[in-house]
Amino acid sequence: MGKPLNPKGRKNDPPRPARRERPGRASPPSRPARKGRFLGSKAFWRLAAVAGLIVLVGVPVLADLMQGQFGGIADFDSLVAQGNAYYDEALRAQDRNDWNRAAQMFAGAAQAYERALALRPADADVRTSLGTVYYYQGQLEGNSSLVERAVQTWQEALSYEPDRPQTLLNLGIGYIYLGRNEEALVAWKRVLEVAPDSTYARQAQDLLEKYGGK
Repeated sequence: MGKPLNPKGRKNDPPRPARRERPGRASPPSRPARKGRFLGSKAFWRLAAVAGLIVLVGVPVLADLMQGQFGGIADFDSLVAQGNAYYDEALRAQDRNDWNRAAQMFAGAAQAYERALALRPADADVRTSLGTVYYYQGQLEGNSSLVERAVQTWQEALSYEPDRPQTLLNLGIGYIYLGRNEEALVAWKRVLEVAPDSTYARQAQDLLEKYGGK
């Protein structure tokens, strides 16, 4: 089955992804902020400067600006903030059907999250976000091996936090993409067990009903 071209029809552009379930990036961790590590640091002000420059010069130069601003960053919190900024811009690019831009931003997010995990491998939040980026990259490219990588990354996150509801929810979405529906249902039922009154549980229940769960 051939890959459809994006609306501009250029051969080298990523194909427009089919509408599928959308996993979410991990929400910020609920632990208290560590004073003196990121907020108020040089890296924080560099990120703030980039945010301001986006308004001044426009979104199309965001990647170049961020590359220049963050090339030497080695602090965990700063790397996560960088990854989140790339991720959010990638979703905005997707929403306006700018598939090249989305692919570029997701690649930047993956690099930032990977660097953060090299410093703190057991962080389930960042590992969940990285898996989500891999999923979107796979969807953009029509590359199931990247979605398999996303699933593996979510499984790794669950090895550190086995009952993390958002990761379980995302894992089920990845399974559905790969045609592993029974495994998806198991993951979503687990969400109902570990977080029955959460937003994740409501989403899991909707997905269970849509894909055959009982």
